[in-house]
Amino acid sequence: MRIGLLGGTFNPVHNGHLALAEGALTEIPLGRVVWIPAAANPLKPVEGKVSAEDRYRMIQLAIEGNPAFTVSRAEIDRPPPSYSVDTVQQLQAQTPGRHEWFFLLGLDAAQGLGTWRQIDRLRQLVTFAAVPRPGSNAADPPAGLKILHVQTPDISSSEIRRKIQKGESVRGLVPESVRTYIESKGLYR
Repeated sequence: MRIGLLGGTFNPVHNGHLALAEGALTEIPLGRVVWIPAAANPLKPVEGKVSAEDRYRMIQLAIEGNPAFTVSRAEIDRPPPSYSVDTVQQLQAQTPGRHEWFFLLGLDAAQGLGTWRQIDRLRQLVTFAAVPRPGSNAADPPAGLKILHVQTPDISSSEIRRKIQKGESVRGLVPESVRTYIESKGLYR
């Protein structure tokens, strides 16, 4: 089976993340996408004082009903910081059988792969598959990167956090179940 791994802070998870994962399912194609929320990302601190448990729960709500999507606690249950190479090795060891692994990310994040811990080892374990963000330049991608032609909406988690702080609506930017969860818990206020 081909398995996609989608890691990040997901602070909060939004419709752009879902479009990336759903597009990769059909374009690569994948049998499954494992969502991996980071407890603490060494390259990008978690903003907004939202717990890893809340971010994990929001992913559960966002992927509900899609049998090809699962969410992993690998990085939440391990002491931080979260390094992708450790997570990939852990998930591969826990998944019996022969599989082809794809690490899904935005092209903007792929431009920084050279700063990732043990990147050469990680490249042996997975194929990196990147989706250009709306308005980004995919003309000069890093070597060895598979470019996906998935259309994603121009949404960012930081934009969503700003809107919530200002009391603006985030309808259409996040799944309705996630929006309801954010409101009920008073997140990002």
